This record gives sequence, C-alpha cells and structure tokens, in this order.
Amino acid sequence: MTAADSQTQPPSLQAPAVVRLLVAQRELYEELDALSQKQGELISEHRTDELLELLGRRQVLLERVQAVTDTLAPVRARWPQFLATLDPAQRHGVGQVVDAITQLIESITRRDQADRDCMIAERERVAGELATLDRSRRATGAYGGPRAGGGPMFQDREA
Repeated sequence: MTAADSQTQPPSLQAPAVVRLLVAQRELYEELDALSQKQGELISEHRTDELLELLGRRQVLLERVQAVTDTLAPVRARWPQFLATLDPAQRHGVGQVVDAITQLIESITRRDQADRDCMIAERERVAGELATLDRSRRATGAYGGPRAGGGPMFQDREA
C-alpha cells in the first residue's frame, strides 16, 4: 500500500483492519451456524426452554455481527477501490473470507427456513388437534348438558 492509499482511507479501515474485521465476522457467522444447527435439533425435539435460551445467545451474536457490518460499511461502499489497494495475494485472501461468509449466510438462511417450515407444520398440527377437541366437546354437549337441578338424569327404580 502506498502513502497515497493510506491517505484515502481512514487509518482504522486500512487493509489489515478490514481483514481482521472480515475474519471476525466470519467467526461470528461460524458461531451462528453452529447455533442454527442446534436450533433445528431443539425444535424437532420440542425443547422450548432450551430453544429460547439459544435464541437469546443467537441475538447477542447477531448484534455483534451488525456492529462489525456497521464498521465495514464505509469500505463496502467503496469495495472496488478497496480491492484495488490490495496486492493479488491479499485480494485472494479477502475473497476467500468473503466467500466463506457468503456460504455461511446461505447455510444459516436455508436452515432457518427449514426450521420455520417445521414450526408452521407443528402449529397447523396442533391447531387441527384443538379443532378436533372442540368438535368433540360440542358433539358431547349436543347429547344433553347437565339438568337444571343438577341431579341425576336417570334413576334405577324398582317396580
């Protein structure tokens, strides 16, 4: 990087800092990917308390990802110019990190969609069971409810 290059970018967003931020972002996405896998297990096993705790941890990671993304925003806005400041080996390394991040995001997104579909199917199953229970309760009620006096409806009597 030349002296002119270092003057066109704030010191905090020069190549080494950007690479460190991208690597940190990749590591955060790797953690999110692992949580996403665990999330699917918890959903399929109906372990809601653990799922809620996992979602809380996931939210913390998402906030950290957002902080890194916000820090990288000025560089992303000038991405072609930033890449032009790198030598070929650096460009290749940055490209690999960005590709890994992209693959992780796609994997997490696919898994989240599958989890969402699973939860929708479960919700529909439970709704169907509740509707069946309601119909059964109404059918039972149609045979006659309790009498006004609350006493027995039928009595055994001897003649």
